Amino acid sequence: RPGGVPASGGGFEQINEVLASGASSLRHAFGWHSSGLAARGSSHIALLQRAAEDVEADPLAVIVFFIIYVLLVFLAAKYYLGKRDAAYSIPLEVEAKPEDFQAFRAGVFECHQRPDICLWSLCCPWVRWGDNLWTMGLFKSFWLPMTLYFVLVSFEAVGVLIFLALICALYRQELRKKFGMARKGGITYLEDFCLYFWCSCCMVAQEARHVEEAVRADHPAVVRKAGAAGAGAEP
Repeated sequence: RPGGVPASGGGFEQINEVLASGASSLRHAFGWHSSGLAARGSSHIALLQRAAEDVEADPLAVIVFFIIYVLLVFLAAKYYLGKRDAAYSIPLEVEAKPEDFQAFRAGVFECHQRPDICLWSLCCPWVRWGDNLWTMGLFKSFWLPMTLYFVLVSFEAVGVLIFLALICALYRQELRKKFGMARKGGITYLEDFCLYFWCSCCMVAQEARHVEEAVRADHPAVVRKAGAAGAGAEP
């Protein structure tokens, strides 16, 4: 335009290009992508990714949103712990002996039979997974495994999710040993890894149901029964 004044919107176009480039760099640095594992809806970084893709988003608003989201996650965990004892104190309708727990009490894809466990495992799998390991004495604190799962599942990078599936498979093997299951080691390592990589919520629900029934049956392998010490304390 006359006088060297840039055309209307030209400056904003350049700013948008810079912001778009920055968003692309963030996606590359954190391994963000829009397909594959992200489709499972288990990633929280995906929320930031979508915000980063909107070049007009307010960075401060994105940060505040993420902080609020994390706080809600931990409040949900606190709520769960407050209700834990009530659920674990209900006796089983049919008496179960220790040998009845030498195989998982429910199938991997039978999570729909317990809608409460199913919803927690789908919406907050880190909560149920953390409680499973804490209840069985594999961690001294509920918050450590819960936070570990939450942080790792927050990234869409395939390598990180493979690492998470490996960790979950290893601890599932420890659960097998705790209950004296005949099926442990060997091919079950690969089986557990594959199922955790593709069907993690179903696996968490299966383990949660097994552990909960073990608590209600007063199984000797259970370390933290109903009315256990605080989530950060040793039994």
